[in-house]
Amino acid sequence: MRKNLLTFISVLILAPILWPQVANSAEIITETTVNLGNTNTYFENLYIGAGSTNISSEVNADLTIIGGETFISSRVTGDVFVAGGAVEFSGQVEGDLRIIGGDVRITGDVIGDILIIGGNVFVDKQATLLNDVMLIGGDINFQSDSNKRLKVVAGKVFVDGMISGNSEITTQSLLVGSNSDISGNLSYYSPKKFNQQEGSIVTAEINYNKINTIRDTGIIKNTIVNFLNFWLLLKFITTLIVAFILVHIFKIFSVRVNNILSSSFFKSILIGFLSIFLLPVVILIFFISLVGLPIGLLLGLIFTILMLIAPAVSGVFIGSWIRKVFNKTNEYVVDFHSAALGVVLYTILQFIPYVGGFVRLIVLIAAFGAMVRFIRKSLFK
Repeated sequence: MRKNLLTFISVLILAPILWPQVANSAEIITETTVNLGNTNTYFENLYIGAGSTNISSEVNADLTIIGGETFISSRVTGDVFVAGGAVEFSGQVEGDLRIIGGDVRITGDVIGDILIIGGNVFVDKQATLLNDVMLIGGDINFQSDSNKRLKVVAGKVFVDGMISGNSEITTQSLLVGSNSDISGNLSYYSPKKFNQQEGSIVTAEINYNKINTIRDTGIIKNTIVNFLNFWLLLKFITTLIVAFILVHIFKIFSVRVNNILSSSFFKSILIGFLSIFLLPVVILIFFISLVGLPIGLLLGLIFTILMLIAPAVSGVFIGSWIRKVFNKTNEYVVDFHSAALGVVLYTILQFIPYVGGFVRLIVLIAAFGAMVRFIRKSLFK
């Protein structure tokens, strides 16, 4: 709790200094309720933090919304990222659409790629999807058409549209609806073969892989409940703010540290492990020596700052890695959309028993090591 408060206080201290620089390149709106009609047009990146958001304004840049209920009917020329409770998208986005929410409903048009993580995900037949789609959730109802790559990971999946590209589905139960027309290649992983409603057409080349029954352990429910815990929510928000500051104000630092992580991840783990355990010893030695007290104070301050921003750096790396894999590129993109996605995933990892905590720790150590390596290279290049 003290660490959360310290991080929050640090952000409050830095915000007045850094805010003018951020405001010059983006429009930031933070209210309890935000309603933006179609009479408004935004030409800079738009960031909204609110309990409830309803936006139909045109955005000729990227749109990021974090909050509770979110309704989007806007035309957006850039990318869209939303993290909220109930999310409904009925607009048009020319870039990529990324949504993390409880209940997610898509009825709009998406030209770029789609990544949706939610408890219940519904993609309406009115939705137009022109590129790759990845859906992760509890229950997924997909009624739209897809002629590109479709990946689904969910407890239950209902498909009721035209699927002509390559599709891969991992689920407990797959039901093919009466309006379905599935061609191309279908690979699915499930404890049992899929069921078809009368009238459905399946001419795809099918690759069925039987897996063990997926037991409902309540992880998703517990994750949502715990995520709403005050201190966890505070930690998540402050980490997200730190990530925002890193990718917008300290862009060069973020990109170079991310490059170090991506190019030599295991070396960063080793350096991070040694630094986390040896630096406190070195600092203590300097503290004991009166002559070295100023150096000890400086090293202590650097160590504290690195530990505070390490979760945000971890989020930036996870988000850029996910985006690289999903977009099938050789580049790691460092921007707030990727960072926000990474911070959310980094937070969710702690609710996955055993493996989640271990992965978080490894990434955190690697992030710390990458920052130490960046500082060393900057000082002795």
